[in-house]
Amino acid sequence: MTQPQSAFIPEEWEILGGGILQPAVAVAKASKGVSSGEMLAMYEAIAEQLKSYADNPLIQPLLDQVLSKKAADAVKAYEAKLPDEMVAMTLDTLRSALALLAEKSRPEVAAEYKRIVLNIAERVAGASNDRNAKGYEVSVNESEEEVLTLIREALGE
Repeated sequence: MTQPQSAFIPEEWEILGGGILQPAVAVAKASKGVSSGEMLAMYEAIAEQLKSYADNPLIQPLLDQVLSKKAADAVKAYEAKLPDEMVAMTLDTLRSALALLAEKSRPEVAAEYKRIVLNIAERVAGASNDRNAKGYEVSVNESEEEVLTLIREALGE
């Protein structure tokens, strides 16, 4: 049985939520800042994951909490962070979140969490149409891809 939310103290629950939200914001801040399209992509991806994990007593309330936070408020909380600071904070949060999950839940819950985090971050990265150094339109620019690579490494992917 998956550990419910009650297995985590509020500070730990915030870390788990931050581990879902921060990577998306870090990817969005990687290039030109956070666009409304990227915020919409983040909301849509979280909502899709919420439906996919509706029966999971740990993941479902966590995603519900993250989704209930307004994207604008989340971005505002991190707006003073430089992109590199946001990435460093995100990687620390992910490591903490994975350590909590390793301690207090089953390995399959940690695997689901990793998939969710990466799915949401990748959706945000693909939400902006940028141009590469040669002027060609790309869905994920080099800066976003670098952040995604760091996130994948932190997740052990």
